[in-house]
Amino acid sequence: GILTLIYRFDSKIMCGAVAQFCWNSPFEIEGVEKAIKKLGQADLSKLYDKLGDSLNAKEVEWTDLWNKGHSIPGVGVECFCKFRALLNLRWFDKDYLAKHRTKLIKALIDFVVRNKKEFVK
Repeated sequence: GILTLIYRFDSKIMCGAVAQFCWNSPFEIEGVEKAIKKLGQADLSKLYDKLGDSLNAKEVEWTDLWNKGHSIPGVGVECFCKFRALLNLRWFDKDYLAKHRTKLIKALIDFVVRNKKEFVK
């Protein structure tokens, strides 16, 4: 759900950067986009769209690295380093941490409180 997606997204940024999130969780990229919109984070949504544009612009290159790094033993770290350099997403991390993280976490907490029956049984 939304809580898990935002937790995984934010925790990957906090311990390694958005490149780490994209590398470890490429199949959650679209879900996080929907979660950000559901939480009403319009400015972050624009930044995330820009991230998507960066990924799309180099999709063939980064997916080749991802596939190699996740299928050939012993080359994962090397492929991740190339992936990170290829995409150069530090601008996202800087903006996210400076302008969006606190708002996103607050919106997530508010969402959980408003919908607590979905989270506590």
